[in-house]
Amino acid sequence: MFYDKYCELCKRNGISPTKAAAEIGLGMGTPTAWKKRGTYPNPAQAKKVANYFNVSIDLSLIHISEPTRLLSIS
Repeated sequence: MFYDKYCELCKRNGISPTKAAAEIGLGMGTPTAWKKRGTYPNPAQAKKVANYFNVSIDLSLIHISEPTRLLSIS
């Protein structure tokens, strides 16, 4: 379920799901709707979540992957 993945990201980043939603620009009740209804974010919401947490989202699977690290070569 997307809500569980969202909460995992919040926990890793030391922020509550409600506070993260507010900072992302989602309605504060949006994560609760994902939890209670078992729904998934729409594409615009998913993009906001991905950008906020610096992760990529495969919408076909609602799969959250680790952020990509860029290396600088001097």
